[in-house]
Amino acid sequence: MPLDLDYIRKEWGYSRKRRTKCLARREVYQHDWYEQLRDEVLKQFLPQNADKLLSRADTSMNILRWATDTIAAIYSRPVHRMIGDTLLAPMAEVDLALDLACKLTFYQGEALVRPFWAGDRLLLDVVPADRFLAVPDQLDRLKLKAVVISDTNSRGDVIGFTVWTRDEHYELNRDWTIRTPNEERANPYGVIPYICSHAQYPSATFWHWHEAEGLHQATLQLGVAMTDWHHLRHLQSFKQLAIRTEGADRSKTAKLASDPSSTLLLSGPTASAQVLDMQANLTAYLDALLTKVESILQLYGIKPEVARGTEQAQSGYALKLKLYGLQEQWEQQRQLWRLWEREMWRVAAVTVPLEGGPAIPDGSLQITYPELGPGRDPAELSNLATQQYSAGIVSRSEALRMTDRSEQQIEQIELEILEESAAQPSFEIPLDFEEGV
Repeated sequence: MPLDLDYIRKEWGYSRKRRTKCLARREVYQHDWYEQLRDEVLKQFLPQNADKLLSRADTSMNILRWATDTIAAIYSRPVHRMIGDTLLAPMAEVDLALDLACKLTFYQGEALVRPFWAGDRLLLDVVPADRFLAVPDQLDRLKLKAVVISDTNSRGDVIGFTVWTRDEHYELNRDWTIRTPNEERANPYGVIPYICSHAQYPSATFWHWHEAEGLHQATLQLGVAMTDWHHLRHLQSFKQLAIRTEGADRSKTAKLASDPSSTLLLSGPTASAQVLDMQANLTAYLDALLTKVESILQLYGIKPEVARGTEQAQSGYALKLKLYGLQEQWEQQRQLWRLWEREMWRVAAVTVPLEGGPAIPDGSLQITYPELGPGRDPAELSNLATQQYSAGIVSRSEALRMTDRSEQQIEQIELEILEESAAQPSFEIPLDFEEGV
């Protein structure tokens, strides 16, 4: 069925709000959100005050990035994969690309991921949600009917579009005209070479760009408050002259305020001159802001102490309790990405061999994600492994695995133990005893 370009163009226009929101969050995550902070300050302050505040704009307290880097961290360490009985070799570039996709999905709601063969290795193309539109299958929302991706230059300006359907592939100009009208437009794969990851399972709705809206707004409002705090701190560096008099020329009074060498005579029964100390309780103000940050982070299972930089070393059950909420967040991420990786490898099984790459093994995908958070005490692990081995609960190899040794290290240790046993002299006990002895 030929692609309806008018329909695709209209859908792209309808998605403007979602894409604009997603781009704004990507700018915040990349610490490029001064313009967003400026707009918020202009909304909340008079123009003459906003100009003074913006000279001390503060974008350092980035809650959205804190939460994203903490929760969407399941690919921060190497991942163990097996398809059927085949162990996939460690792929650092794949893990790094999936780490990017996981973070984009967390704060934008969606991301596109495409596996492709780059001549000698497998790579992934990751597209942020502000640059694509996806049309889901009506029966199975994990599958796509069409994908539109905006092509951008180095400045981020849109210069064209790439469109994929199950049957066709188009390269379009910025005005949505076909770039090469006479070129073959058949999709060589027979499937759309991208999968769409989601921040939540796409049952009730396909798009989840609103999931991180709270983090986005909290970051902006904290930026406004911190900017205001820095402005107040600046005001503590001087005192303000206050004059009350009758019949004084306003111009002379204004001159006195700016020129201490000028003279003004005070008249009237209520006349007075004093110096106002423009002091504010900065400590209480900052403490209130940090308390607000702590409450937001705690909603996502993140230890609130990180906001103040006062975290103390802990271990054992107390630390496990404190990390319980974060462990739940990590496990949810693992569950989601087992599903998205399964879809990605299904696409790779079709596209990679057609691109000159190796065949993907048959079988179900098994993913073992690394444990996150603080490591356990090595001495504690060693004692536990020794106790369980001595009690016959685990084998020697299993006990060595409990101490975080690799399979190569375990094989080497087992071999050395066998060599040492073979080198030890053997003692023979005589079997014949003289009677009566």
